[in-house]
Amino acid sequence: MITRRTFSSSAALAYKRKGLPKDKKKKKGLVIPKTYPPREGDFLKVAIGGDVNGDIDTIYARATTWEKRNKQKIDVLLLCGDVQTVRNEQDMQTIVTPPKFYRRLNDFQKYYTGKEPAPIPTILIGGDHDTYNYFWQLYHGGWVAPNMYYMGFAGCVQVNGVRIAGVSGIHDKTHYRRGFFERIPWNGEQEFLSICATREFNIRKLSLLSTPNIFMSHEWPYGALTAGDVEDVMMRKKDMRKNIHVVNRVLGSKPLQSLMRTLQPPLWFSGHMQARYTAQIPHPYPKSSEIWTEEGPEVLLPAQQPSEEPAPEVPTTNFLALDRAIQGLAPGQYMEVIDVPIPPEQAEVLRSGAPAVLSFDPEWLAITRAFQPYMSLELKAAKIPDEATMRAAVQRELAWVQEHVMAGRDVLPLEEVQQCDTTAPPPGFKKIRKKPPVKYWPNAQTAAYCKMLQIENNIDSVMQETQPQNTRKKPKHSHILSSVLAEADELAKKAAAQEAGSAKPKEPIIDVATLGVMSTVEAATASA
Repeated sequence: MITRRTFSSSAALAYKRKGLPKDKKKKKGLVIPKTYPPREGDFLKVAIGGDVNGDIDTIYARATTWEKRNKQKIDVLLLCGDVQTVRNEQDMQTIVTPPKFYRRLNDFQKYYTGKEPAPIPTILIGGDHDTYNYFWQLYHGGWVAPNMYYMGFAGCVQVNGVRIAGVSGIHDKTHYRRGFFERIPWNGEQEFLSICATREFNIRKLSLLSTPNIFMSHEWPYGALTAGDVEDVMMRKKDMRKNIHVVNRVLGSKPLQSLMRTLQPPLWFSGHMQARYTAQIPHPYPKSSEIWTEEGPEVLLPAQQPSEEPAPEVPTTNFLALDRAIQGLAPGQYMEVIDVPIPPEQAEVLRSGAPAVLSFDPEWLAITRAFQPYMSLELKAAKIPDEATMRAAVQRELAWVQEHVMAGRDVLPLEEVQQCDTTAPPPGFKKIRKKPPVKYWPNAQTAAYCKMLQIENNIDSVMQETQPQNTRKKPKHSHILSSVLAEADELAKKAAAQEAGSAKPKEPIIDVATLGVMSTVEAATASA
């Protein structure tokens, strides 16, 4: 039994068209109940939220209202991407959204500055409409604001014994097998789109985890749609009826489907589609290793033979996707509260009134050390050894982590190593009439994380090397081939001007990513 109650039926939750009732008197901030009745049972009270899109006040207001109404304390809130952690005007320029819709200063900046504390410990991942210039600074994970922890591009943490893993971004087959070649400021629309693309490098890292209790992704895994009531969600959501992937039953990420088959977590939460959806996904076969194959094909289930014996119980993943958190929508559509079992000793700690403790997961720390040499910061991804080799490497690194990091301790709280570092200025720090240039601010949390694991801090070093000289011209077209051709045309014009006796132009700066693509284009031209 995973939870004390199953997810409510999506069809049973209706929309409220008249909006939420307004209080007679406007309250300042969020009111947190000071006392709660004694907690019963050995469980962690977990709230899950859908896409926030900057309206963080809405989800926190709903959570605190739930606490007061039920006279229970929520231990941790999970947000499944598109939170939009906009710190200032520069961050607004890095969100992959239409400017007039989502590109705005939102609720987050007051949590970032500490003006208003987050009322509930919050764990979040990135989606496809997020501030990845900030997220890159915390690639391995870190506090984006006091009491708000970003899991990183991929990660796993523990909350009072409950293991929560997650991956940021969405699947894009064009960028899936590439390295992290992007540099701040993003070079045109192409890098806006590629930086939020999930990489195979991180999917392989996650595949070596022991089964977590909870997995978080922004995008739905492929196959989750057909495991639930498709007709119901199409009837409730107009956008789903128009989505060709929903109509043809091919929605979702196949790498995430492979990851689900490999990890087989009891609970999987997602956002992205802005629709509440539930499904139960059985795993009748042993854990898969298809992530480590070249293609990762779908596993076809054999035809069931009639039998008088009852079918044995198989591991099942309970999938839940949630709608966007907006006023006027029934709260059950965008937030769910569940109970997740925890060890009795951890339950006793929570019953004493102590807050939930977010801590490092030793196995994930070992995986990070084992994969660090294969993290590519160029367009071409590094070749990773086979699964057996990497599993053996993880076991060696786990022994190192237990000796040098955990040092005999069972729990290492995140706050002992990483403290929230507000390096970027708040909005309006300097009145700038024109658009301020996007800047990279190194974050001390990443340096502390790398120091703890004794690995190279290549996250900061690569940005600090390229930032002063990053004067690449933004391409007019989003396709990367068009960008290369445009840059080549510009170089040809400068060469012609130089031959004509013009002033000597400055040497162009071409990053590694562009050189890699140019090599690819040249190779394709030669083969043609």
